Amino acid sequence: MLFKDAKVGMLVTAYQKGYHVITGKEPGNSSHGIVHLVRVVTEKGDVAPKATSHCDVSYCSEVNREFITLIYNERIQAANKLLLNLTSFLEKEA
Repeated sequence: MLFKDAKVGMLVTAYQKGYHVITGKEPGNSSHGIVHLVRVVTEKGDVAPKATSHCDVSYCSEVNREFITLIYNERIQAANKLLLNLTSFLEKEA
């Protein structure tokens, strides 16, 4: 993500695990700048204890409906693969 595209209030993934809201931004030592964050959801999907952090904006990606759909589809595929492999193993053992 570019510094100019980062907006206060935007939901993002960042260098730290989980999902964060941008609470502020400032020019940094890099050409990208720094964003200040509050974690709102853990990487497992639980509501997160409010933890503040900051990182270079280049580590951030916006979380939008397209991103959510992609994550949902990846997790469904992973769950289906797990179920198929476990079922296959149990059938071989029977």
